[in-house]
Amino acid sequence: EIKRKEFFEISGSLIEAINNKEMYLVYQPKINIADHTISGVEVLIRWDRGDKKPVGTNAFIKLAEDIGFIKEISKFVLINTCRQMAEWNDKGIDMNVSMNFTGNELLDDDFVAWGKKIIESHKISKSRLEFEITERVISNNNDKLIERLHDFRAKGYKISIDDCGTGINSLMMMADTPCDQLKIDKYFIDHIDRIEIKELIKAIINYAHELNKAVVAEGVETAEQLKVLRKLKCDIVQGYYYSKPLLPHEFENYYLDFYFKKYA
Repeated sequence: EIKRKEFFEISGSLIEAINNKEMYLVYQPKINIADHTISGVEVLIRWDRGDKKPVGTNAFIKLAEDIGFIKEISKFVLINTCRQMAEWNDKGIDMNVSMNFTGNELLDDDFVAWGKKIIESHKISKSRLEFEITERVISNNNDKLIERLHDFRAKGYKISIDDCGTGINSLMMMADTPCDQLKIDKYFIDHIDRIEIKELIKAIINYAHELNKAVVAEGVETAEQLKVLRKLKCDIVQGYYYSKPLLPHEFENYYLDFYFKKYA
C-alpha cells in the first residue's frame, strides 16, 4: 500500500513512466489440463523504477485509477500486446491473449473506437483477444455494461470474469453475464485443501459447465493443487507450477520447449 507521503512522488513518476519506457509487459501461460496444451497467455504490466523503491503492480494500478491515468496504461498494454501478437503470428505462434480492462474503459466509446483501430491495423483476429473484467466491476455497474459485453461477444471477442467467487452473488451473476470463461480467485486455490473451499470450487466449476463456460484457476503453484483441480474437472490453470509471467522471448522459448517435450 502506498503511504500518503509517497503518493505525490509516485503519481508524478507514474505519469512519466510510459514516456521514459519504464513500463513493460510479461505474459503468463494458461494451460489446458485436459489436453495439455497452451490455451493462451495473460498479459501483465510491470514497472521498472530503476534504483527507486519498487511499487507492486496492484498498488500502481489502483493509483492509476485514483488519479485518472488508467486509460493511458490500458492503451499502452493494448497497442504493445497487438504488436507482440503480430510478431508472434509471423513466427507461427498464434496465441490467445487475455488482458484486463475496467468497466469505465469498456463503456468509453472513444476508447473502444481507438482500440478497434489498433486491433484492425495489426490484423489481430478478434477471437484471439479476451477481455478480463473483475466480478466486482460487473456487480457495481449497470445494464449498459452487460449490453456492451454482449456486443463484444457478438463481434467475436472473448470475455472472462476475473476474481470469481469473491462476490456474494457470484453464481447468480454468472447466469446474467455474457462471458466465455470464469477465473477462480487465487485465494480459493491457496486454500483448496479445506473441504469448504474445495466444495465451493466444485460448485463453481459444475455450474459454469452447465452454462457452457470454461473455468480457469489462478495462482496454481503445487502438484497437489493441480491434482485436485484435475479431479474437479477444471479446464485451464495458470500459475507458477507451470510458469511465472515471461518476457516475450522467454515465452517463445517456453512455447517451443513445451511442445517439443509434448511431441518428443
